Parts: sequence; structure tokens; C-alpha cells
Amino acid sequence: MAEELHFGRAAKRLNVSQPTLSRRIRLLETQLGDELFDRSIQPVRLTAAGDAFLQEARLALHHGRRALEQARRAARGEVGHLSIGAISWANNSIVPPALSAFHSRAPDVRIELYTTSPSAQVEALHKQRLDVGFSAFAHWMSGGPQLNIEPILEEPMVALVPRDHPLAQAERISLAELASQRLIVLADAVTPGLVDKQVSMFDEAALSPAHVQDAYDPWALQALIAAGIGVGLHMASFSNVRHRGIAFIPLDGEAPTATLFMLSRQTENRELVLSFLETTRQVVKTLDPPAVLR
Repeated sequence: MAEELHFGRAAKRLNVSQPTLSRRIRLLETQLGDELFDRSIQPVRLTAAGDAFLQEARLALHHGRRALEQARRAARGEVGHLSIGAISWANNSIVPPALSAFHSRAPDVRIELYTTSPSAQVEALHKQRLDVGFSAFAHWMSGGPQLNIEPILEEPMVALVPRDHPLAQAERISLAELASQRLIVLADAVTPGLVDKQVSMFDEAALSPAHVQDAYDPWALQALIAAGIGVGLHMASFSNVRHRGIAFIPLDGEAPTATLFMLSRQTENRELVLSFLETTRQVVKTLDPPAVLR
């Protein structure tokens, strides 16, 4: 009516009879305690109260449509908040392309990423402080109640040696050659299970490293190796963030591999989280093997 300023045309546009429209407007005016239209002239005109009511009504309709659209987008997993925990290996491999693909699909989702240990991820998932985790190595992880533990990526381990070390010129390096050097490993508290994995590799080859030294984060590991203090073993994708003083060289023979797992709650039903999980699964299928940089 405010747009037509004619009762007959407005009634036709609304598909109601003119008397019905007039009664509804009168009822609204009674509730407001003021007239919305000046009927003393033709065509009718909005009163000051009518004009103010029109502006607020249009705003309410706009917010209503926006709320409806936001609800629909939330149902499709396109808005909201996603909290992810990952070990450093995941941040060097699957996490960046998975986040990139998901952000392209849902650019308005606010994503928080935490580099955290497997045990912290499990606890945070149970307490709903994390939505998704990326973890590896820890055997107890699979015993976590009410969690989906999904193998998402398998990757070979490679040797890390100082760039000026004689072994840096080799096409491939054997475990025996590494065992003769000072082996620098990430402390078990940093990446639980990685030390056990490396020890088992040498045990199965009937080898014992001459000396083992802990590093307390991935960057310290790279710094110690780049400084010439020792050699190391890590996932091939670690070369994505390599120190320029390190050569990453394939292992001789069939390279040992490790498996990265994606963790989520079995009871998870938020479309946003389910969409991210599926996006990650699809991205994994397109990943090229990590380049081993010399």
C-alpha cells in the first residue's frame, strides 16, 4: 500500500479484496495509535508515522531475508567457525591445501588452526574445543572413545643431512650410513611415537645409531642439522619448509612410511565440519608426492 498509494491497486497486488486490506490497515493503525495514511487527499499519502513505520518495516524485511539466507548458508556449512588442531607434519603436508580448498568453497567461515600434540588434540576434541585434528604415531590414539580415527595420508621418511656433509652428495642414503652419524630426533614429548618409529626402523635393520640427541621442536631439529651437529629423519613433506642448509635425500631401498590420521567426533553432525572432512578427503586424492629437495 505504501508503494501503490491506492487501495484498489494495492489490494490487487496483494491478491486480497480492497475491504480486507482496508480492515487490516485500520487494525494496524489502532494498534499503533496513529494513522499511517492521510486519506483526505487523493492519491492518499503516508503520514509521518506511516513513513517512519515504512522505513523500519523495510529494514526488518531486509534483516529477515538476511537471517533466512544466513541460516540456509549455515545449513550448507558455508558460515560459522571451524577449529583445527594439527601436528607439524600435517601443517607441512595436507593442512594448507585442504584449508585452501575449503576456504574457496566457504570464504566466510572463520578458521582457527593450532599446532598441538596428539594427546592435546584428543582431549580438545572430547571437550569440543577442537572440531578436527590431524595426528600420527601415537598408538593410544586409536583407543580414544567416541572419535573417528581416519587414515588420511601415508608418506615416506627421508634423510636430512647438512648441505656440506659428504652424504649430501649421495643419490640415496642407507640406514647404516645414518646409524654411523649423530642422529637428531624430535623429542617424544613433541611428536609422541616418532622416536619409537625411528628406533624400530634401526632395530629391524639390526642397527644402533652411534649417538641420539633430542630436538624440542621441528625448527630446532632443522637448525641443529643445518649447523652440522648431526643428521635426521623426517617425513618427505618436511622439505616444504626446509632450511637452506639442509639436503633432503631419499632412503636406500623401500623407504619406511608413516600414516597421518584425521580425527573427528563420531557424534559430529555440523554440516560445516562434515563439509571440511569431505573436502580434505577429496584434496588428498589430488596431492602430488612431496618433492625431495637436495
